[in-house]
Amino acid sequence: MINAQLSLSHPPSSVLIKTDISLLTSSLSMGALRDGEWVNAIGDTQEGEGEGVLVMAIALWSAGGINLGKYEKGVKGRLEADSLG
Repeated sequence: MINAQLSLSHPPSSVLIKTDISLLTSSLSMGALRDGEWVNAIGDTQEGEGEGVLVMAIALWSAGGINLGKYEKGVKGRLEADSLG
């Protein structure tokens, strides 16, 4: 099995999600992953080093076109709702 790992993040957040894609290397096509591309991942989460998170991915695919403004507005609304109780 080939060892392969992605580091996923969304600036300005300092959260880094390390994603082990070793199980997927035979099914990923060349060019399926590009720097800066948004992806969806399904897998088992494990505690990583420090404050990090490790995901053992069993599925990974492109998120397609993302409307970043709507996404960030939705995240902000969710965070505000969570802080209210």
